[in-house]
Amino acid sequence: MKSKITNFYRLGLLMILLTLFGCGKDYQVPLTTPTEDFSGELQLLPTWTIEITPTISPTASVTPTITLQSLPTLQPEEKIDKYVELMETNADCKLPCWWGFHPGETDWEKAKQQLETIAYSISQNEGPRRDVRFRVPEYISPNDLSHRYYIEEGIISIIMIQHDSLPVNTVSDILNEYGKPDEVFLRISYASGRDDLPVGLILFYEDHGFRVSYGIQGTELTDSIRACFPNDLSGGFILWYPENLDSYNWIMEYIAAVVPDKYFLIEELTDLNIDTFYNLFSQNNNEVCIFAEKEKLIY
Repeated sequence: MKSKITNFYRLGLLMILLTLFGCGKDYQVPLTTPTEDFSGELQLLPTWTIEITPTISPTASVTPTITLQSLPTLQPEEKIDKYVELMETNADCKLPCWWGFHPGETDWEKAKQQLETIAYSISQNEGPRRDVRFRVPEYISPNDLSHRYYIEEGIISIIMIQHDSLPVNTVSDILNEYGKPDEVFLRISYASGRDDLPVGLILFYEDHGFRVSYGIQGTELTDSIRACFPNDLSGGFILWYPENLDSYNWIMEYIAAVVPDKYFLIEELTDLNIDTFYNLFSQNNNEVCIFAEKEKLIY
């Protein structure tokens, strides 16, 4: 009788264990918990060693932040050397980047810290314009040179660079580095009998975000104006953020207001178009002369 009762209790206990543990997938019995088999002998479940292999998430690709390096305090001669170095190398960045400053991206205060180490003066205008002046020897320029920065919400939006006499950024340099321009203009201040005849050559790279201009004195001939561009002639720049159409439109309005002379597409005054202009200037290391029809300049 006692054996039957014992077996009855065992059967009841088994049913309770199956009810509690057989259906609960999230509940786990400790691996060393003792239990009984049907023979009534006490035994332990085997102890398992679980090896967990860590899952390594791929490292996100992080674009490094370019930090402008502070320049040391320089002596006057060292400032000139640094100016020449930056004009020749442009701090190894492509236009419209200038000396490491990117229109539409670079904070003006950070740029100012860099410029103060080599500049003669930096204007403190209340408006958006900042003029940065450099004192240079006469072989570069007889006068101080100026770089102009326009600031919008603390960020450089437009940069204007004055011409100098260093043989950098020549017509062939620009053409070979950036390819064919979107447009080529001539600006000729013509008036019959004038002693001077300034001629401007302007290359527009709208998608790159810059225009570069070159200035020489032309010669009046019977039916044309001859304009000869030396192979070491340096250009002046206007640089802007390529995706900022407002900056581009502002530049066009600025040019029209400051320089009242009419701009002509090169094909309007000469027998050149963009392709022939590119081939002529990019592959020639000598002085290149072009001829503009004089009668089309009378307007």
